Amino acid sequence: MSAVILPGRPEAAAGARDWAAKTLAGYPAADDAVAALNELFVNAVQHSSSGQPGGTIEVRLTITAASVLAEVVDEGPLGPPVAVSRDPFAERGRGLVLVDALTKAWGSSRPGVWWFWLPLGGEAL
Repeated sequence: MSAVILPGRPEAAAGARDWAAKTLAGYPAADDAVAALNELFVNAVQHSSSGQPGGTIEVRLTITAASVLAEVVDEGPLGPPVAVSRDPFAERGRGLVLVDALTKAWGSSRPGVWWFWLPLGGEAL
């Protein structure tokens, strides 16, 4: 397992993407994994205590020859979940739809821990 701890700030999403891209370099599905990871990271910034001043987010990647398990660990929810707009023209509310489309499985194992599993499409080139 590889892991990195980043500030719970919107601009830290770029660091999470860069770290994941380097860690997954050469795998055919690396771009999908990086995009899904970005969505979970941004959700953690926006919807968890990690987005508050001084908050952090841990990103973990467990890579096998065939797949990656990615985990985003935040400091827990700010409050109870709130329904998002289903308006097709809304600017927000599609992140988990994207995660669902890009990965084979995803979910939350406990408050503050979001994960996805994705076949990497073969060995790294």
